[in-house]
Amino acid sequence: MQYRTDIEYMASFNPRQAPPILNYTAALAGFEPIDLSPAFRYCDLGCGPGLTLLTLAAAFPQAEFVGVDFNPNHIRMAQARAEATGLKNIKLIHSDFTELKDRNLPAFHFIAISGTLSWLADAPRDAVLDFMGNNLEEGGLAYLHYMAMPGHVIQPPLCRLANDYYHQLEGEPEEKVLLTKEFLKGFLNTQKRYFEVSPTAKDFLQNMINSSTSLFLHDYLSNVRRAYYFADMNELLEKRGLRYAGSAEPFYNHLQLAVPMESRELFRGVRERASVEAIKDYINVNGGRTDVFCKTTRSAGDERALETVLLAALPGQDQNQVINFAGAAVRLNVEPMASVLRILQTPNTLENLYHHPELSAYPRHEIRKALTYGVATRRLIPIVKGSIPHTQMSDYNRDVLNQVVHTTPDLLPSVTLSSPTMGNGHAISWIDAVMLWSIVNYGQEAPQKSLEIMQRRNLGIKIQSKESDKELTPEETMKIAIQNSIRQFNVLLPFMGITAQL
Repeated sequence: MQYRTDIEYMASFNPRQAPPILNYTAALAGFEPIDLSPAFRYCDLGCGPGLTLLTLAAAFPQAEFVGVDFNPNHIRMAQARAEATGLKNIKLIHSDFTELKDRNLPAFHFIAISGTLSWLADAPRDAVLDFMGNNLEEGGLAYLHYMAMPGHVIQPPLCRLANDYYHQLEGEPEEKVLLTKEFLKGFLNTQKRYFEVSPTAKDFLQNMINSSTSLFLHDYLSNVRRAYYFADMNELLEKRGLRYAGSAEPFYNHLQLAVPMESRELFRGVRERASVEAIKDYINVNGGRTDVFCKTTRSAGDERALETVLLAALPGQDQNQVINFAGAAVRLNVEPMASVLRILQTPNTLENLYHHPELSAYPRHEIRKALTYGVATRRLIPIVKGSIPHTQMSDYNRDVLNQVVHTTPDLLPSVTLSSPTMGNGHAISWIDAVMLWSIVNYGQEAPQKSLEIMQRRNLGIKIQSKESDKELTPEETMKIAIQNSIRQFNVLLPFMGITAQL
């Protein structure tokens, strides 16, 4: 079976493939980041219904975004969404990947393929990698998300079991999926010996059972579903002129964070980055990778590349002062980390931090470590705008919020807004989106409007009054919820350029 086109894939947003994240990953490895101020070109291969592509296009109106997908329904859905939100900087192409070479497409600064590569047969996979080699600008960045070995090793037998059972059934796909899930539930509840031999398989099988029909059909029932060893993927890309820069998951680029202390002796004498990555995948038993590659003939390693990347402390974070990783705990309240986090409440660069008077007592390598560990803990983020824009909500974000009025939390559990400050998307829950929609559109009537939307869906919120044991009325509860939401929104959304102060 090839990749399915008879049913649409679920729409999801992937923040890791945003240009600022890719730039940071490249710069951390010593590759020059791409200037995002002027127009640049971005291509999303296997863009699906286009949520990631549309969100990024809204964040970068000066850039050109191209989405390619082989499911015509995906392209129609994305095109309708682009037209409804007024996006003019997006082009959508219905095409098989093997036809890309005949499309006369331009060179791109960024090319991404997420959630598709491991479901491609050899010919379309090679066409994708050829396209990256041929159509990336010199210095351009490629993002690849794929299933990885050895972490993926428990999955194929269970996928095969589900696949074989599904295909001996008759009926419509949705009905066959329900019957297959019932079969898998029986297997989960009865096959004690199987899960004693492979204990981690239990969680994976439970995820299969809990998945949506679309996810089940696309992700688990595919005869070409496969995982790759990093060394093999790295070799395929090096042949096409691309060099590995790092992981779009920031902590994974730091050996001290990703690898437990007792395993570090395994890296003694290992000099090549590809070998380091291969060993890390065995230690962490990674089931998936989010790799960034740079098209260049130069080696990585220029520490100056990171100095110009703009970073900021993300406001409204929790107060946890210790973040634990497999290899080490990062303490946020010790110096110079605490000072770096405080200084970067106003966006700045590493180059300026080196000369900041509050950090004059620390050598450069300690300041750099504090900054990069701050990103690894998600307390610091790469951004594209140095000043907070005072703006009303964009037409794109307003239209995104309008969706919540016509849907339910089970169909749309989260809503992704476009942030011109981060150059990325920001996800909020369905109920937060309902309240934000009501606040933006109805002001003081927001509690009543939010309550009406929720009551039409037989939903409610409960807040216990601190003053008494009396249960609050729905109206009283919603007023408190709206007030709490405004406080939370006003910390984060103006910083992101999504709204002005509410």
